[in-house]
Amino acid sequence: MQLARLSVFTVPLPIHLGCRCKDSSDMRTVAHRAFDALLEEESAKGAAYRDFHLCDREYAKFQNWLSERLCSIDQQLELEYERRRHEATTRQSSRSGRTKVSGSSRSLAMLKRAETAARTAKLKVEMKYLEHKTNLRQIQ
Repeated sequence: MQLARLSVFTVPLPIHLGCRCKDSSDMRTVAHRAFDALLEEESAKGAAYRDFHLCDREYAKFQNWLSERLCSIDQQLELEYERRRHEATTRQSSRSGRTKVSGSSRSLAMLKRAETAARTAKLKVEMKYLEHKTNLRQIQ
């Protein structure tokens, strides 16, 4: 599997995919160990080991790219939301000259900002985790 083929994924993906990726990585490791136990020849084990680590590195790179992409999309959505919110608050009533912002829309805006900040923080932590995991595997 080449990373170039994976660049077609340009659509926003659900945030919960990050959790599945970690489980998938663990499942691949367990499957590789079980497969390795079935192999008898050292040359076959070495080839399987190299193939596994090549695929694992590509998977880690893709996972990192995916986390960066989700973070970027989150930031774009936040900017778009802020732009629309700013446009809505600057519209003035023709009669009173006051802005049209209610208390409920302020609460909603604060809630959206908090949710976006939490998602962004989660993605940044996942990116750091993946970088550390990749670095540890390269050291081994």
